Amino acid sequence: QAGEFEPTFLLFVESIDQIEVQVTDRPLVRWRRTSLGADTHGLEVEVDGSLTEQTWICLRRRGEISMRGRRKPRNYELAVALRVDETNRPGFLHSYFPTSIPLPFSALMHATLELDSNRKTIKDNSNLNERVLRDLATFYAETLARLAKSKKLGNALDFLARGAVFPTALSDFESTVYRTARQMPIVPTMKGGRVSAENGNVGPPGYETYLPTRLFGGLAKCR
Repeated sequence: QAGEFEPTFLLFVESIDQIEVQVTDRPLVRWRRTSLGADTHGLEVEVDGSLTEQTWICLRRRGEISMRGRRKPRNYELAVALRVDETNRPGFLHSYFPTSIPLPFSALMHATLELDSNRKTIKDNSNLNERVLRDLATFYAETLARLAKSKKLGNALDFLARGAVFPTALSDFESTVYRTARQMPIVPTMKGGRVSAENGNVGPPGYETYLPTRLFGGLAKCR
């Protein structure tokens, strides 16, 4: 369990800034989170005196859901984290700790979910999970649009390209991400702006090589 523990845990738990992990016959591990500005965090990873640093953007959202049969609503937290100083790669869905559910988008995402006893899989037929995952999908698409607008992302579409087929448990999550992102101004244009997929236009094959930007700058920029 200690071997599976990762420093990214600190991105999802605001109340903890530093953790030390000491296991017999293993090097001392120390992790520390520091604030580098709005939504930007540094992670210091020290293993047996050797220090490395990571830089992340992490956006959070809280909400509550009224559940049938409960007098009080259930609170939940969401977080989307993107590595700044290295290329992002697909990982696993997190509920503070990583689960065993692969998340084929190149980002780390956390949601407070109802998990099975092993804390590696989410409970089936959970109304809470269904609604929280739907909100996480919407939050992810909105986060990409927000970061694209602030020019903290090179191309938001890179973070909508899946690296593998989504697991069945996240099929609704995937479709909600695409449905929401389609309405967001995240598609780059030839003149440097952004449009939504619903309002964007493309030209004939290879148009980006011969159509002048001065006249056709509103077309989507293709690779």
